[in-house]
Amino acid sequence: MGVVGAPIESNESQLIDQSRVRLVKGGTMQCPREAARQKLAEKFKVQIWLNPEGKVIGARAIDAKNELLMNAALQSVMQWTFTPLTIDGKPAGVSFMLPVDFRCDLVA
Repeated sequence: MGVVGAPIESNESQLIDQSRVRLVKGGTMQCPREAARQKLAEKFKVQIWLNPEGKVIGARAIDAKNELLMNAALQSVMQWTFTPLTIDGKPAGVSFMLPVDFRCDLVA
């Protein structure tokens, strides 16, 4: 399991449904050259932690088997920004699970 950034403690963030977050910056994952050459593909999940401003402060891959794809996914999501969320009317740090279908087998 790969981890990047500094995820906030579980008691400081609430795990929410992915449908509550809206991506405002980012969203693409670049296939590493070697992964494209090998035509790699894999499905896994990434848990993403957001601070109250909607910036990604941490991410971890879950059930990823290929290190190239896992690292590329984690590096990508660390650059993303989401709409800030509020819980009970207050800005909140949250986390959510993002399903990833990383396909470098379709890259020309």
